[in-house]
Amino acid sequence: MILVGILLLATGCINSETSGGNSEEGGTQSAAEQNIEAFLENAFTGPTEEYEEAFSGKVEDLERRSKSISEYYQNNFEPYMSESLLEGFINSNGAIQFLRFAYPDYVLATEEITLEEDEDYYTFAAEVSYTKKESDESGTFTINGNIQTDEEGVITGIQYHKGQYEKLENALK
Repeated sequence: MILVGILLLATGCINSETSGGNSEEGGTQSAAEQNIEAFLENAFTGPTEEYEEAFSGKVEDLERRSKSISEYYQNNFEPYMSESLLEGFINSNGAIQFLRFAYPDYVLATEEITLEEDEDYYTFAAEVSYTKKESDESGTFTINGNIQTDEEGVITGIQYHKGQYEKLENALK
């Protein structure tokens, strides 16, 4: 009986440890958090070869360039954003605003993303490093904002806090 009791107790401990790793407290992220992090990494990392090919103007054939830009948005932003938000971002270059500041002299890299969930949105802080290509001069800055998601975790709204573009522009001077 003691042996059966020990086996039951050991099985219970193993099961509770296994199920604990699958909860949010155990480290897994919601779909919304995964989408937000992927979007922010793509928005603040680069310019990549794909970005340079799409936006540098090296592609002279207008149709091919348009296709290249469309593929860039599809690969890097479409999976994470609602269709209407993506369309607005494409029309305003919103998804690549930060990379446009960096190109062609700097490379940006997303170092750390912190998310805090509020009632109907997330507040984020993205620590971004920058490196000047010619001199290896580098530094970091933090971009802050709010992101809204729908029930499936798809991003439906993004608002950077006031002064974020200026913060990047001043860091890259």
